[in-house]
Amino acid sequence: MAVLPLFFRLLAMPARRKNMDASPGRTSGHAALDRRPPAKEGSRSVRSGFRAALWFVVMVMTMIWGWPAAHSPAAKAADGGGFTVSGISVDVMAFSPAEARRRAFAKAEAEAVRQLLERLVAPVDHGLLPSVIDEQARQRLIRDVAVEEEKTATAHYIARLSVHFRPAAVRAYLRAINVPYVEPPTRPILIIPLFQAAPFTASRLLDEDNPWRMAWQRQMGTDSLIPVIVPPGDSLDRNTLSPEQVMAGDSVALDKMVRRMRAERAVVVQATGAKQAGRLSGVDVQILPPHDMLPSLAEHVAAASGDDMT
Repeated sequence: MAVLPLFFRLLAMPARRKNMDASPGRTSGHAALDRRPPAKEGSRSVRSGFRAALWFVVMVMTMIWGWPAAHSPAAKAADGGGFTVSGISVDVMAFSPAEARRRAFAKAEAEAVRQLLERLVAPVDHGLLPSVIDEQARQRLIRDVAVEEEKTATAHYIARLSVHFRPAAVRAYLRAINVPYVEPPTRPILIIPLFQAAPFTASRLLDEDNPWRMAWQRQMGTDSLIPVIVPPGDSLDRNTLSPEQVMAGDSVALDKMVRRMRAERAVVVQATGAKQAGRLSGVDVQILPPHDMLPSLAEHVAAASGDDMT
């Protein structure tokens, strides 16, 4: 059976202090914080543990929804909303304002190409990407450059730019250089971040003192393979979804939250603290999947490995 070897390789390599296991009913992992004395919740080492655990979850979601989506008719028909890199800051001096602007645009285009390709390609495969892409190749990938904000002075150009790409050209380029890629969903994934300080303790969900929720909030807006959002935790959220409903698998409440947040789907991610001498020493992560999640993973891995899994 090919699932576990590939699963371990993709998820264990980025974080050396992480052990993963998968069983028919769940996807889980353990992120050890470090080998020093156990730390308190909120400390730097604990935050590092949450980042490692968060990485594990993002990679699992990428395997399940990213790679299959990259070859679906819907992805090929998409308008390319995920193929834009925004907020690129440039500050260039040259012998004339026009030359400074030209150099700034070229610099922004090169940076945008790098960011986009690294966004679409799993980190484990970043080494397959070329270190430099020449201007002619860049122009085939780029549709246009939009100015968000700019200031021009004598021989000086300062701006914030957005670069829009041609989705079909980007896909064709990655296929031509034999680099596997993912394609983000058109809408973000809604993360439902359950946290238990220790096994069999009360679950926190939208509480302000939920460190797992705070870790996911920091992930929002980053250049991730899969865009994610977290419920803001206002009174309407609390009335819509409770920890008890999440643990019971209340699909009606979850679907209501998905519609409210305009998300693609909800993913319940439970983090449980592992304590040593009364302090947090690690984080166990469990993804509580929808019914179609693990079959999709198995099908993808079988296709990637050529193993019929019989």
